[in-house]
Amino acid sequence: MDKNQREARRRQEDIALNRALAWVGAAIVLELFLLLINRFYINYVTTQESVALAMKLLTLLRALRVVALVGAVAAAAWLVVSLKKAARGTLPLLVMLGCAAVSFCSHISVAYNDVGVRMLFLLVPAWAALAVIYYLYQREFFFCGVISGFGVVALWLIRHWGTSPATEYGFLVACALVLVIGAVVLLRARGNGGVFPLGPTELHVLPRSANYLPILITAVLNLAMVILALVMGGTMAYYLIYVLVAWLFALLVYHTVKMM
Repeated sequence: MDKNQREARRRQEDIALNRALAWVGAAIVLELFLLLINRFYINYVTTQESVALAMKLLTLLRALRVVALVGAVAAAAWLVVSLKKAARGTLPLLVMLGCAAVSFCSHISVAYNDVGVRMLFLLVPAWAALAVIYYLYQREFFFCGVISGFGVVALWLIRHWGTSPATEYGFLVACALVLVIGAVVLLRARGNGGVFPLGPTELHVLPRSANYLPILITAVLNLAMVILALVMGGTMAYYLIYVLVAWLFALLVYHTVKMM
């Protein structure tokens, strides 16, 4: 590798690191938002001022989950238009994911209160970790992590089944759609050297030498755990979460050894 190649590789690594750090910064801001919710909405004291502030925050969260959801849908449309015009879709993608995250956090806080906020305190750092994995680690593990993330959240919702039926059924439908769309994209990319054709542009999904088997096994395992939890009930869902976490840890070890 000559000097120019080393310099180009260093610049690419710097860009990837900066993007990963940007996601970590966004996660920190979201964690601060959750801390405010936890302090002034969940754990408010029974004084007139504190109760009034909690009610104002409840109104804000109810409005925010709708406004942010509309923003995510608009950004998704913007992303589709950008890709059809062969333009860069980075900005609309970031806006879409950011709005979706704010809407999701606001809704879970309203629908599930303290248990929901506790779950979000763990979910947001995991989301930031996925961004770091995407930019700095193996892409196959990123997809396994995303699938497992959906599976864990689905099991958590089944664990608290009945608290917000619209949320629970809606998320399961969303999981099914993500699995179907993801399977189509991955299978098409597998037959095209890791590239998914998207109109006049190409989406580089995975490296040409990627191993698709762990992703497939992860998808099947998560689907089986969710179905088993739906049949067996909330108590089983709680223990199946640890099964998915253990599988993800095994994949982490596998991909780390693979890099050596």
